[in-house]
Amino acid sequence: MSDPNKVWPTGLTEGEAEELHRHIIQGTQIFGMIAALAHLLAYMFSPVAVSAASTLKPQRLPERAAQARQLFCGFTALLCIAQRLANEHKQQQRKARS
Repeated sequence: MSDPNKVWPTGLTEGEAEELHRHIIQGTQIFGMIAALAHLLAYMFSPVAVSAASTLKPQRLPERAAQARQLFCGFTALLCIAQRLANEHKQQQRKARS
């Protein structure tokens, strides 16, 4: 018959569903970090930048590297904030269950 410990419609228990969700979230975060790094590297090493007026203007590599470094620092700061908020949310959920 039906098991009350299983979560519908997957048939997983609540613990199994949480573990699977945790792995999916971690995989998504890792993929996002790799994609962001790839985009920053592509930005740094592409020879031409498009200005606001849509004209092509070459930039020197050190300038682009400095811009990419600033973007990367901002991105990592956002990731840290998001991780802290996620941890706080998890703690609140655990307190609510207790």
